[in-house]
Amino acid sequence: MHPTALCALGWRFVIEDIRASGIPDLQYELLGTEGGVCFPVLPISDRPWFRILQGLTGNFEFGFTRIRHRQVIRGLCEAAAEAGCPLPRDLL
Repeated sequence: MHPTALCALGWRFVIEDIRASGIPDLQYELLGTEGGVCFPVLPISDRPWFRILQGLTGNFEFGFTRIRHRQVIRGLCEAAAEAGCPLPRDLL
């Protein structure tokens, strides 16, 4: 991702289970019942925790990545609530 690129929160999904995929081109299937669309999307690339998120996800090139960094989780939860698609409170 280019350093000046705008990144926004457009949807969120909480993974509850990971299974082997029955689709030949996909290795895993990610399952969960908690998710939603954030509309309008909320820019997050200017948030203080965003650079940490970029590092944890390899600049969003690692695919789905488990995030355990509390500052990032808190920031994502706050951003999701601000965008009108709050995450479950038990993530914190």
